Amino acid sequence: NGEYTKAAKLAALVDEVFFDKYLGFNYFTDPADLPQMDGYLKYILLTYRSRLFAWLYRTPKCDMRQILPEMAVRLIRNKIAGGNLARAGVQLNLLISLEDYLNNNNEKEEIMGTIQEEFKIHIDMLKEDWEFSDSEYYYAVGQMVGYFLSLSKSAKKPLSMANQFLNADNDRLVKEKLGQMFIRYDHAIDADRDVRAKNVLSHIMTYEPKSRKVMQRELIAGLTANSAFYMKKE
Repeated sequence: NGEYTKAAKLAALVDEVFFDKYLGFNYFTDPADLPQMDGYLKYILLTYRSRLFAWLYRTPKCDMRQILPEMAVRLIRNKIAGGNLARAGVQLNLLISLEDYLNNNNEKEEIMGTIQEEFKIHIDMLKEDWEFSDSEYYYAVGQMVGYFLSLSKSAKKPLSMANQFLNADNDRLVKEKLGQMFIRYDHAIDADRDVRAKNVLSHIMTYEPKSRKVMQRELIAGLTANSAFYMKKE
C-alpha cells in the first residue's frame, strides 16, 4: 500500500545518506557478523538501528523528533572528521528535511535558507553597519573556517582543524581558535581581493552571542555550504 511504499522510500534514503547502505540489510545482524565499515559508523548503527526500525516499519511508530537529530549530528561530525565535507552537507540537508517532515512544516528549512541569504547580503555591506543573529554568527564562523581551509596549500585539507570548532563548548574558545587560524593563513589573504573575509572576521570577533552553547548545526551548515566569499557579486 501507499504507506508501506512511503516508508520503504524513506528507509532507503536514511540507509543511503546516513549509513552508506550498511543499515538496510543489518537491522538484526549479529554485531560479530556485520560487514567491514567505519568503526564509528558501526557504533552508531548498533546504537540506533532498533529505534530506526521501529520508526520506519512498526505501528505505533517510535517518536524520532529527539533521537534523529542526535544521531544525525554524530554521523555528520564523523563525515567531517573523515574529510568528506560534501557528504556531510548532504546529510545535514536530509536531517533538516526529516525534521520538517516529522513536525509537518517547513520551519527548519526556511530558517536555514534565511540565514544563508542574510549572510550573502551582509558580506558585501562593507561600509554599512550590521549585526549578526546568533544563528547567522555561527553560520559565519563555519564559513570562515571553510575559507581558511581553502587557503591551505596542502593537497589534503586539514579538516581536523574543523573538529576543534565542533568540539568547542563556548564562544571564547571559538574566537581563540579562529584567531589561530587567521595567524596561520594570514600570509595567503590578499588585502584587496579578500575584503569580504576580512569584513566578516572583524564582525565575528566583535560579536558576543547571547546563546551560551555553540550552535553546532549552524556552524556545520556554514562549513559544508558553498563558500559565499568566492561568489560573484549580484
